[in-house]
Amino acid sequence: MTALERALLDALVAAEFWQQVGEPHRTDWAEIQHLSYRLHYRARTGRARTIIRPSKLNL
Repeated sequence: MTALERALLDALVAAEFWQQVGEPHRTDWAEIQHLSYRLHYRARTGRARTIIRPSKLNL
């Protein structure tokens, strides 16, 4: 299991925990979506995706 897969699994376990204790608003869906996107990109292309933050683009 890669570090990326482990991070996604941890985020999903945390989401399930917050659902079970009745506080679904504490789930970090943005992080889950981000990790899932990176994992699918890696599976599709065979390489990791470097995501450039807008602050680094010198706009």
